[in-house]
Amino acid sequence: MYYFSKPAITTTTTAPTSTIPMTTSTTSTTTPTPNKRCPDGFFNIGSKCYKIYTDTTRSWEAAKSKCEAEDLVLPTKTDDANILRKYIVDTYGDMWVWMGARGVGTEFQWVRSGDAISNTSPLWWNGQPNGNTGTDRCLLLTSNKPDWANQPTHPYYPLKCSRTDGGRHAMCEYKRCPDGFFNIGSKCYKIYTDTTRSWEAAKSKCEAEDLVLPTKTDDANILRKYIVDTYG
Repeated sequence: MYYFSKPAITTTTTAPTSTIPMTTSTTSTTTPTPNKRCPDGFFNIGSKCYKIYTDTTRSWEAAKSKCEAEDLVLPTKTDDANILRKYIVDTYGDMWVWMGARGVGTEFQWVRSGDAISNTSPLWWNGQPNGNTGTDRCLLLTSNKPDWANQPTHPYYPLKCSRTDGGRHAMCEYKRCPDGFFNIGSKCYKIYTDTTRSWEAAKSKCEAEDLVLPTKTDDANILRKYIVDTYG
C-alpha cells in the first residue's frame, strides 16, 4: 500500500487531477452516509466525494463554473448513478442536479473523458434521449417524484443547458486522487496486487515511484474497512 507524502488536498501537489477510480461493488443497495473519507461538507458514494450547493439553481454552465471555482468538477462517469440518486432524494427530496456530460452530435459524452453515454443505456428515462442531443443539451440526474413512479431506475434526463427553473442545482465531485489511487481522509493510497513483497521491497517500490509507505493516520480503521470491502 502506498500514498503521497503530502496530503492530496494540498494545493501545491503536482499529482494529476483525475477523479477517484471506482472500486466498490455496483450492486450495493445500502444508503451511503457522510464519513471521514470525504472533506467536511461532502458525502461519499462508492469511492467518490460529492457536494451539492442548494443556495440557488443554476444553468449547466453556471454549475460547471461553480465547481471549477472551488477546484472541483461536475460529476463524472459513475456506476453508482442510482445509489447517488437515492441518497439525494433521501437527503434533499425533490432535487435535480447537473452531471458533467453534454450532447455531442447524436449522443451524450462525459466532458472530462470524452466517453459516450449509449443512447440505449438503462439509465435514461423511458423514451429518452429521444433525439434531444446537440451541444445545447446537458445531462441531469433526476429525483424520483411520486408521480414518476415508473422511472425508479432511470435517473438520466437530457435538458437544455441554459435551464435554471425547476430545481436545477450544482453538484460537484471532489477530484482528490489521481487514477489508480483511492482516498481516505486527506491522503491518497495505492495498493499493488501484482505480487507480495517484504517490507524493504515494499519500501523500495514506493520510493521508486516517489511515494512512501503509509505513515501515522487517525483513519486506520476506515482504511482497513475499505481494504477489506474492496480487496477481501
